Amino acid sequence: MRYLAEMTFAEMREMREDAVVILPIGAIEAHGPHLPLQTDVIIARAMAASGARALEASGFADVVVAPPLQWTSAGFAAAFAGTQSLSPATVTAILVETALGLHRAGFAHILLANAHLDPAHTASLHEGVRVAQAQHGVVVTFPDITRKPWALRLTAEFKSGACHAGQFETSVVMVERPDLVRTLALYDPVAFGVLFEAAAAADARAEVADLVARSALSDPALQGSELWFRAFMTYWGGEQAWDMLPAEARAEALRVGRKVAREVQSVLGDRAPAAAYSGVRAPTLLLTGERTPLAAREVGRLLHGALPRAERVVIPGAGHAGPLTHAVSVNELILAHVTRAE
Repeated sequence: MRYLAEMTFAEMREMREDAVVILPIGAIEAHGPHLPLQTDVIIARAMAASGARALEASGFADVVVAPPLQWTSAGFAAAFAGTQSLSPATVTAILVETALGLHRAGFAHILLANAHLDPAHTASLHEGVRVAQAQHGVVVTFPDITRKPWALRLTAEFKSGACHAGQFETSVVMVERPDLVRTLALYDPVAFGVLFEAAAAADARAEVADLVARSALSDPALQGSELWFRAFMTYWGGEQAWDMLPAEARAEALRVGRKVAREVQSVLGDRAPAAAYSGVRAPTLLLTGERTPLAAREVGRLLHGALPRAERVVIPGAGHAGPLTHAVSVNELILAHVTRAE
């Protein structure tokens, strides 16, 4: 994988005839008080780099990541200071011109890695792809994650409409540019790896081991099934936790059950020590419930000791579902934390 802007003209001239370029696309747009305006651009660049590595692994010899396209339509956030928004027609024209330029540079195929989901923006991209291909014969592929089949992989955060500046976007920026994250607020972070080097966490480790050993969770044939969800939710919320969910919520959980199960297995297999998180410099609020399972409470305690600017609060009477059952208390604590950090 190479970055177009870092290549020389001689290196461009030597590219293979089947060279592929990935164009990251984002927006300069408000992303809450804790993330930078270029959040979508950071995510798009990460998507493009990950896609380039995957293409290389599958046999493509010449894969290049282009500089990001970041001036676009962002009407939904236009009222917030700093957001830059162009007309949809301008966005389409920019994309077409960019595609033609990349084609002239020698790229046989242009892929779009878009991380900005404003409807007017995505419609402009589709129109740009159509024009580039129909009028100029330039091959452009746009896997729009708001449409099938890719939309089926989106998490509940995206489907609820709460993804903007949420946990997904914050997590990616934390990995790519931790220096740009202003604040963090975490409720029961499940970084179970921190338990496995702390001598004082023996009881918490035993609790995790028991969770892993539960037959419904450890049996591959049951992963994502109703039995699996019952065992998983019993750990976090008690014997009736699964039955207390609305029927629609249970159906949706079962629909994406195997994906959820794989994510849980990844969490349970985590062995990253507390020191791995010491580089998080953003002011961090660690919230937990008084009735949260021991392992998660212990994770919060150990992270509190590892993060240089962390505050830990235990909410009386709350369990792992505290953001739902004690929403007023949780929201007030987060608001106060963000206000102090501004």
